[in-house]
Amino acid sequence: MTENQSCVPQTFAVREKLCLGAVEANDEDPYQSAVTELVDIIKCSTMLEKLDCLVRSSKEVMHCVELYYKERDQEAPSLGADDLLPVLCYIVVKSSLPQLVSECHAMEKLIHEGYMFGEEGYCLTSFQTAINYLISECIGNQEA
Repeated sequence: MTENQSCVPQTFAVREKLCLGAVEANDEDPYQSAVTELVDIIKCSTMLEKLDCLVRSSKEVMHCVELYYKERDQEAPSLGADDLLPVLCYIVVKSSLPQLVSECHAMEKLIHEGYMFGEEGYCLTSFQTAINYLISECIGNQEA
C-alpha cells in the first residue's frame, strides 16, 4: 500500500468517466470523502459499526460521482459492480489500512448471517473482492 500512495484511479483501471478529473498524483483526490469514511473503521468498536462504515464508504463513492457531475451540469454515469470494484481498490490503497484484511475477515465470521443478504453483505463482499485482487496483484508482481 505504501508504494502506491501516490496512485491515481487510472492505476486500477477505473473507467475514464469515473476517474473524476484525477490525472496526476498531485491532483485533488476525487474520492477523498470515501477514503475518509473507510479510515473511520478504526474508530468503530463493534463489528456492526465497522460494517456500517463499509456501507457508508461504498455509498460515498456514488455520492462523489454524482457530485462531480452535478457540479459540471452533466448527467452522472451509472455505476455497476464492474465499475465499483476498481474504485474500491483505489480507495483501499489510499486508506493505508493494512488491518483491513483482518477487519473484513472478522466481520465475515462474527456478524450474523442475516446481515449478509442485503446491502451490508454486498458491501463487505465488494471490499473483500477488492482486497483479494490487490493481494493477488501484489503477490503476482513480487513473483514476476
